[in-house]
Amino acid sequence: MKELWKNLKLVWKYSKDQKKKIILYAITHIITVGLGIVVPIISAKIIVNLTSSQFEQLIWMSIILYGINVCYSITNYIQRYTTQQIFLKSFVHIQTSLGKEILKIENDCLDKEGSGVFLQRINSDTHKISDVFNSFIFFLSRIIRNLGIFVAIFMISKIAFLYLLSKKVVLKSFMKKINYIVRCKRKTQALSQK
Repeated sequence: MKELWKNLKLVWKYSKDQKKKIILYAITHIITVGLGIVVPIISAKIIVNLTSSQFEQLIWMSIILYGINVCYSITNYIQRYTTQQIFLKSFVHIQTSLGKEILKIENDCLDKEGSGVFLQRINSDTHKISDVFNSFIFFLSRIIRNLGIFVAIFMISKIAFLYLLSKKVVLKSFMKKINYIVRCKRKTQALSQK
């Protein structure tokens, strides 16, 4: 986790000029989560209206659900577009910076190592550094989306929310225990192979 923050700070240095797009991404993501909370509630109302034979309400709820899905598609498009733009601009800034640093290297070093090594480093390092930002956005998106799911379930049923929360806690502790056992086995195998 420390390495992620260290890399994120490094990438932020190259993404500072993309603040507006990052803010736009955050806003659209929050809107998407809000829409994700509303959709199950409206879907439940549609089912209730269908079983109650309230067809006029059913039509209105269906139209609202369609509008929400259109809004969801638009915000999803904006999110993907801004993510690509942020990645490309960051990639160009990082590649330019790496190129400037390579130009500072003396010719003796270039002759000794070969220019192909440096070109390969420019391409691979740039991708790795730029991917940190996308990984962080993906990680943050998952957290926000899961919070949205919890809020939607809480709004629909408090009992289901408590069940889901307890299930998540038990699963998380169980997975930690399994990961610990797997790490211990790997260490034991590595020591036995030496």
